[in-house]
Amino acid sequence: MRALILPAVALLVAPAAVTAQSLAQRVDGAPANAVVRFSFPSKPGVCGDGENIRITRDGGTSGRSDLRECVEGPVRLEITRRDGRLADADVRVGGHPRGVDVELGGVTAAAAVEYLLSDDALRNACANAAQHMVFASTLANAESWPALLRLARNRDHTARTRKSAIFWLGNIAGERATGGLRSIAGNESEDVEVRKQAVFAIAQLRTEESVDVLIDIARTNRDPEIRRNAFFWLGQSGNPRALAFFEEILKG
Repeated sequence: MRALILPAVALLVAPAAVTAQSLAQRVDGAPANAVVRFSFPSKPGVCGDGENIRITRDGGTSGRSDLRECVEGPVRLEITRRDGRLADADVRVGGHPRGVDVELGGVTAAAAVEYLLSDDALRNACANAAQHMVFASTLANAESWPALLRLARNRDHTARTRKSAIFWLGNIAGERATGGLRSIAGNESEDVEVRKQAVFAIAQLRTEESVDVLIDIARTNRDPEIRRNAFFWLGQSGNPRALAFFEEILKG
């Protein structure tokens, strides 16, 4: 009787142990050379045809307009591992799932964001894979902007990865991101390309507050290149207050 009970107990314990693993542990546990896939719920307004993705938020639409169909989530992320590194990350919505080596199934949106924006995963990823992972995190039906802001400020990551975080931060966080983006743009010890990306992200917010921030950068920033960048985006805004600012500068 005892011999019969023990295997049954082992069967009950094993699934619990698998469930307790984090998404990072499950990806890392895959073969060193394999394509690994997991999926997660997408934000409302995210759809695709398996090849292209369309995003609709705040009344605006981005992405391809000539989709064969537009099927709403989930998001499927296919990660290519080569010698244990994350060599590529393919983001897909809609269409028919392709064959992969390891299928991890569905995870929560919060778990996906936690993994995709984690320091360990991004440091282990090639440049293109890291950018695709940052993009994928913005499609998840979970709050990702605080983690994106932390990533944007983290100098341990490459400028390319941080610029990607800043770009999407401006897209998804709106006015909530203004303070964080302003602090990056104003940090004189920061990489100039990262600072310019922050100025661009502020300009894309297209709010009265963002115009105020750009005017302040144009007036007070000590880096001529950053000031020129702010002037450029103010000119692109067409905002009457930006034009009044230009008039004030020209009149001396």
